[in-house]
Amino acid sequence: MSTCYVIIGHRYLMMMFFPVINSLHIMEWILFVRSTAITGGTLCVDSFFMISGMLVSLGFFEETSKRKMNWFMFYFHRYMRITPPLALVVLWYCTLMQHFGSGPLWNDMLEVIQKPCQDYWWATIMHIQNYVHPYPLCLTQAWYLTCDMQYYFLSPIILVPLIKNTTLGYANLILMYCISVFVNFYFAWINKYNGGVPVTNQLFSTKYFQHHYIAPHTRASTYIIGLGFGLVVFKQKTSRIKIGNALAIAGWLICIATMLASLVGCLVFFWEDHDYNRIESTIFIAISRSTWTLGIVWMVWACINGYGGPINWVLSLHVFRVLGKISYGMYLLHMGMQYMISGAAKMPGYFSDFGSVAAALSDLVIMVIAGYIFTILFEAPLVQSLSFLAKRGKIRKPTVKDAVVKVQPLEKF
Repeated sequence: MSTCYVIIGHRYLMMMFFPVINSLHIMEWILFVRSTAITGGTLCVDSFFMISGMLVSLGFFEETSKRKMNWFMFYFHRYMRITPPLALVVLWYCTLMQHFGSGPLWNDMLEVIQKPCQDYWWATIMHIQNYVHPYPLCLTQAWYLTCDMQYYFLSPIILVPLIKNTTLGYANLILMYCISVFVNFYFAWINKYNGGVPVTNQLFSTKYFQHHYIAPHTRASTYIIGLGFGLVVFKQKTSRIKIGNALAIAGWLICIATMLASLVGCLVFFWEDHDYNRIESTIFIAISRSTWTLGIVWMVWACINGYGGPINWVLSLHVFRVLGKISYGMYLLHMGMQYMISGAAKMPGYFSDFGSVAAALSDLVIMVIAGYIFTILFEAPLVQSLSFLAKRGKIRKPTVKDAVVKVQPLEKF
């Protein structure tokens, strides 16, 4: 669902980046509450960060509770799981993309998205491009993978103390979270950023996007929340925590209120009659992503403990197991496809919510098909190979005792 949200949001960006005959309407559109579904929708990336941190934490504590951590496999498996599919898409950008279309804007589009991959492909597959070459990015959406990989590599700083000393571990977790929020606040303050994401066709070239939005040191707070929540889920395991219905309802009301405030709150920063307030904008930038993420945390916790109701039923549908497996392929491929469709246009478009949503739904259908093919042909075989190697490394040589145990039932028969 978050991947679909990302694809819809990026379709709106394409409508803004490429020529439209009613470009002034975009400036009016951002003043409506409905526009915050897109302008504030960047929060869905923080859902990714929280879920990723939670799963890393769960896997880490599951592993360390059974055996000593194999640190080589901890890093090697993650890199090999994420990077080869990414490298394949980068290779396609570098070598074949130019053959998939033409038009008056085609060459300009290639200059923006193909040239960076040809020059800085190595920074992308090494997951360092947000510092080495933040503009223009090779695979614009890959900034998230870069941040996520860097967080994963550094996660033991938080996870290991939680094993060795619970009190020290919790203190370290809280300290790291506070530092991440402070760093976000500090850079937003000194650069006088407005509370909302700049709505402009030059978004990717802005200082805000290059040095704040995609910077790991300003986005870490939601991943850290995920790491801490993963420990909570691990300790709870199969047990359920009972709370009163009144408390459960209050939790859902607070969850909805905080998530809506985080999503819609950016609207005031686009109003023409709203005077810039440095402290207001900075606080919103520093904490809005955390409040959204805490809402996601409550949703997961409530569903685990039986307080999810219809939300738990929807999120537990079997179809998400299938779609979830192709979401990585969809994520890697979608923006290149959107760029090509927009770059191959022979005339300006017309910006509207209806047109943007219709185009986004078309994108989703195409990307489900493309993501499925990509997963079956490339990603799934790689995952199976890695799983085979991991299991093979854990296979214990058979002993005489094993042979005796296996023979005994035959002797009795």
